[in-house]
Amino acid sequence: MRCSGFLPSRDVAQPGRALAWGARGRQFKSARPDHSTAYEQFPLNHGMFDPVVWRNRLLSRFEQFIKERQYLHNVSPATVSWHTHNLKWLPSESPREDELKQVVLRMREKGLRATSCNSAIRSINAYLKWSGSPLKIPQMKEPQIILPAYSARQLELLLGWKPKKLTGHRLSTLIALLADTGCRTDEALSVHWKEIDFDNLLVLLHG
Repeated sequence: MRCSGFLPSRDVAQPGRALAWGARGRQFKSARPDHSTAYEQFPLNHGMFDPVVWRNRLLSRFEQFIKERQYLHNVSPATVSWHTHNLKWLPSESPREDELKQVVLRMREKGLRATSCNSAIRSINAYLKWSGSPLKIPQMKEPQIILPAYSARQLELLLGWKPKKLTGHRLSTLIALLADTGCRTDEALSVHWKEIDFDNLLVLLHG
């Protein structure tokens, strides 16, 4: 269907008494003090009305970014929630450099640690890059924490345990997998038989 008419802008004219029918289509009584009326043309795609373009005009840039990540990049619901939460730190859709500095200051004033701040900064930087902004928030320096590791003697005791019941054998297998691969507990518990290659001693993990 071809549409070549005009649509009154929502922030300029309010629907009211019809004034006339003309070449430009139906007109509406203006809400401006000077009684002027502005018109906005339907978005056309090769002469045809494009509802997707029209809908995107009504969406905020934040919503467009989230929807592209969700439907085009196929990110998980947790990632969508992560972006949605972190973008609330931004004061506007096109923040200035000084506003981005204030964003980090507000995070620190709220008690966020450097690790949490960097998580939010990664999300905000992804949005800035998507929006075409040349600005970028630098990552904060995080303290280097070296987690304690098991000693050779401790591993020897764990792997040398001889269980007597089925539950013990299951736990012993889990401990051996964790010690050999260094994977997380939830990664080890989600492994399926088809993801284990006994011939080449390989296991496929989903982190």
